[in-house]
Amino acid sequence: MNKLAIVLLIITIILYIIQYSKNREIKKQLDYTNNILDKIIIEDTEEYILSPTNEEIIKENIIAINKLLEKYYIDKLEFKNNKREMERLMTNISHDFKTPLTVLKGYGEILELNSVKENLPVEIVNNIIKLNNKIDEIINIQEEYFNSSKIISGDIILEMKNLNIVRIFREVLLEFYELLEERNYNVEIDIPDTEIIINGDEEALKRVLRNGIDNGIKYSVKNYIGFRIINNDNIIIEIENYSDNIDLSKDKKLFERLYRVEDKNVGSGLGLSISEELVNAMNGELSIKTTMDKKMIFSIILKKLEKS
Repeated sequence: MNKLAIVLLIITIILYIIQYSKNREIKKQLDYTNNILDKIIIEDTEEYILSPTNEEIIKENIIAINKLLEKYYIDKLEFKNNKREMERLMTNISHDFKTPLTVLKGYGEILELNSVKENLPVEIVNNIIKLNNKIDEIINIQEEYFNSSKIISGDIILEMKNLNIVRIFREVLLEFYELLEERNYNVEIDIPDTEIIINGDEEALKRVLRNGIDNGIKYSVKNYIGFRIINNDNIIIEIENYSDNIDLSKDKKLFERLYRVEDKNVGSGLGLSISEELVNAMNGELSIKTTMDKKMIFSIILKKLEKS
């Protein structure tokens, strides 16, 4: 009886060791699989999972995972190719529209000038002016599509150099001076008199600033707009207004291509997307914050360069 008990004990220990070894092997393989999947997700790599184990159930699962990965890689490549083709198509379409739109604008301007000279009725003159405004709007949308495609495809190369952001911001603000005066805006400006040097592309910066100011005016529900430059570890350029059209839960969507604020059927929905691409290319960051009192703050965050 004692011998039988000893034999059973030995068999039990052996079985335990075998099962323990299997569990360790399974855990090791599962950890390896998880690490590879994490790497694929985080680093966007394209690799497959190896299966050195003899466990059939593990092998079957790894084969199934590798099949899914293969389909994912094929779909990802197809998506990239389709996206590239779509961007090329958008660029070509925008380019094809450019010449006829320019000709149309020329005819519209001639028509407007002649309508005034011929002393046509005010209603007809106003309709011609509205027509020209619509033509300008279409041209602006076409330009946004064209530039968006060029930026995303990498066809635009920024000319990075040291710039005085104070000077650039003041120059862009002057472009909007008459419009803000006409609309009787309460304008607050907090911009330092001293130079602040950043590294960027001047035309790209002006484009982003114009877009921020234009949106600040377009979506304002009060005749107020504020401009400031905050000089801390980074340079923060802020444009703020009050708006009841911005949903706090949709802040991130504002930077999506083609997204437009509800009840504002104007523009292409590309302005902020283009601005974000340009700021990112200058190693900066673009953000829009909304507060509970309906204030919207458009911020451009750039790295400061110390003057030598």
